[in-house]
Amino acid sequence: MFRFRLEKVLRHRERREDDEARAHRRALEALRRATERRRGQERLITALAREGEASRRAGGDVRQWGLLASFLAVQEDKRRALLRRECEAAAAAAVQRERLLRAHRDRQVLERLRERQHEAWAEEERRRELRAMDEVAARGARANAQPDLP
Repeated sequence: MFRFRLEKVLRHRERREDDEARAHRRALEALRRATERRRGQERLITALAREGEASRRAGGDVRQWGLLASFLAVQEDKRRALLRRECEAAAAAAVQRERLLRAHRDRQVLERLRERQHEAWAEEERRRELRAMDEVAARGARANAQPDLP
């Protein structure tokens, strides 16, 4: 019966790869949320800018334009902060992706080793079986070759 001596190490690496895959999914989800927040902020800024432009064309109150401009500046600061968070989330996702790829390669190395060892073991088993069959055949041939004594 074939037994891979590093089976526990392989199982550990499989668990580690699973853990890294979960962490990568979480990092991608955080990136998705950060991107969506930034896009939402950009939509808000665009809508406010359109509203301000429409108010200006309609001859709205100058004081109101000033308030809107101040509010837009604050919203733009928020957008920049959200963009920074999005960039940080993208960097974290990239780092996590590398960790996942490393864990995947580590597991694959052991799986290839196990496969090679299993093939070597199977080949050795075939050789043993052939030797055993040759030995049985040789005994039979010797038994048939001896003359029957009266």
